[in-house]
Amino acid sequence: MTFETESIELQRHGRKLWQYKDSNPTRVELAVLDYLKDHGWRGYFTEHFDYDQTLLCMMCWCNSERYFAEKRKSLAIKSLHSAFHYAPDGFWRFDCHKVSQQELIENAKGFDASKIAPILEAWQHRGVKSDIVGRAYLKPRHASELNADYLVSFYLARGDQPCFTNYLQTFFPEVKRSLLTRAGNCMNAAAECRDDPSLRHLIGLAMKSSSHLGVTRKAEPIDAWIDEIASVPQDPVLADLLSLAKDTKCFNETNGPLEAELRGYAKLDLTVWRDGRVVSVEVKAPGDRLQPHQKKQLDADIHAGIGSWVIEVNESWKQNPA
Repeated sequence: MTFETESIELQRHGRKLWQYKDSNPTRVELAVLDYLKDHGWRGYFTEHFDYDQTLLCMMCWCNSERYFAEKRKSLAIKSLHSAFHYAPDGFWRFDCHKVSQQELIENAKGFDASKIAPILEAWQHRGVKSDIVGRAYLKPRHASELNADYLVSFYLARGDQPCFTNYLQTFFPEVKRSLLTRAGNCMNAAAECRDDPSLRHLIGLAMKSSSHLGVTRKAEPIDAWIDEIASVPQDPVLADLLSLAKDTKCFNETNGPLEAELRGYAKLDLTVWRDGRVVSVEVKAPGDRLQPHQKKQLDADIHAGIGSWVIEVNESWKQNPA
């Protein structure tokens, strides 16, 4: 079984602008989205929005009395992952972050579709501008660009709370949250030794835990980190760190494939939904070709029963130069 390819015709204006019927000329992906909306789909351009992350942040960060009692206009976090990493029992433990990892999970458990509109209304009233809302040419978007009805329909089409709970259970299960807490403890213990020249190396060793727990980018194989810790004369901090490193390796070997499957190979151009199902669409203008990672994602979607497909755009009319 392979993915389907659909060909459509759009009007072309100059080198970069395309138009579907009487819609405004725009970039090709948005013109295709106009076409799909005309055929009963709802959707968004994935360079501009990510409703999954928006809803997950609503569930974990905003679904509490504490959030509605705040007066701040910002969301204080830039992503769902930062909410867990900056938590007082997480890795970074920012002073301004008062919500524990367990509270984030409990907030999500009490979430349903009826909570979307009031949270979005609070964002819009406060003038929230955040990466959690979306991105516009590398700048955060304003909450006024979101529509509650759109978010609710996406949430339900995605599979309601079970779908989003599965994401949290995959990326932030209890074991992962415990590892983040232990890593933060090791960082604090190492920082207390920074005035001792013979122990300053502990901070660098402890900091490497962040790359193996998804807090920062991976810099080296985990076995190299374990060997480096084991090669240093042991003390209580290093003993805890060595135990953490070994447990992190076991966790990543078990959970890593699950995270990779859920993360996917590529983010395709459009996310669209209709009749209770959410699919992805990759748009190809004349001369564009599918990249290997995009083919892998399309094949993975088909294997998972998701009907993602490719839309090839052909030129139906070219504007004559003045």
